[in-house]
Amino acid sequence: MHSDTLFGSICWAVLYLEGEDRLKLLLQNCKENKPAFIFSNGFPRGFLPRPAGGNYTTGFSETSSKSEIMDYMKTAKKIKKISYIPLDDIQKIILGEKIPLYSCEQPEEASIHWTTHNTIDRKTGTSLEGGLFRELYRWDGDLDVYVMAEEEWQPLLVRCLELISFWGYGGGASRGRGAFEIEEICEAGFKTPEDPNAYMTLSRCIPTPEMPVPCQYRLDVKYGRFGQDRGRVGYPLKKPVLMLEPGAIFWGKPPECGWCGTMAGELSDEYSDALQCGLSIILPCKIEPPEWGA
Repeated sequence: MHSDTLFGSICWAVLYLEGEDRLKLLLQNCKENKPAFIFSNGFPRGFLPRPAGGNYTTGFSETSSKSEIMDYMKTAKKIKKISYIPLDDIQKIILGEKIPLYSCEQPEEASIHWTTHNTIDRKTGTSLEGGLFRELYRWDGDLDVYVMAEEEWQPLLVRCLELISFWGYGGGASRGRGAFEIEEICEAGFKTPEDPNAYMTLSRCIPTPEMPVPCQYRLDVKYGRFGQDRGRVGYPLKKPVLMLEPGAIFWGKPPECGWCGTMAGELSDEYSDALQCGLSIILPCKIEPPEWGA
């Protein structure tokens, strides 16, 4: 579950429930760096993404014995595959402790199965001969989503999420996919250090010139898709946007507002008001930076 896709779904829900003027106010505030709310990505329950950089793991040193070094090397392949870290270990990393990464528990693997469909003839409304096809379906299980929201927007935000849970979310929503249930709304409760030297992103982020240069991150090119009516008429895709995946680490003073990033515009020749949300919730932390090259 991507934060920018969830933001777009919320915008369509605001339009449906409150009208165009309220949606324009929401988007204008975002462009003026006064967002009413920001979502994280959806993460497997009880986990956050592995930080993209920094020295936060225990390993071997110059004083390690040969057997200790060999044991560490045996786990290198396993460590490379680790994508998520349990919340208890994330809390230790936030406060400046180092963890044995090789022993981190991982979420259960996604459930994958095939579903069979018929191709429907739009003229007759019946199935086409030879139109049987199969589609791969992936179920990632329960997810945790974090959100920052201004108090006055919170009631509307809950209504929007309830509407989206019925509509469906993301690709395949028109075929009954993407429906979900909100099980619980509660405080996150992370303990942050008194003197953080860095911060970690929890959403898909578009960086700004004001963000610290010393950083480590993972990149992804997002081909945003228009939702609802705009996705059914004309060209359905926005122009590609280069985004940072959750888990990016920036060394510097964390913004007091609790978020970073920006909105991207000029993404469509057909719709001048098209936007892509690149705002990210941040988690202040204390992580030893790597030894930067000369």
